[in-house]
Amino acid sequence: MALMTGATRGIGAASSGDVETEFAEKLYGDRAETAALYGRFPCLQPQDIAAAVVYILAQPPHGQIHDLLLRPSRQPT
Repeated sequence: MALMTGATRGIGAASSGDVETEFAEKLYGDRAETAALYGRFPCLQPQDIAAAVVYILAQPPHGQIHDLLLRPSRQPT
């Protein structure tokens, strides 16, 4: 993501582990398989990712966050 405000230019990346969205159901086409996937451990939620992006964008002009990695605490490596 790139942010340009006046003479300040910030670039940051938010990378995530498993996030519970409707994507898996569309990918697998099966609610049971999706429930099994997301039932293994508590996944991140879309609002968790949104909060991380807001955090990146809220940095002062003299500071930048280049990389932010979010993973569910119980997600296997």
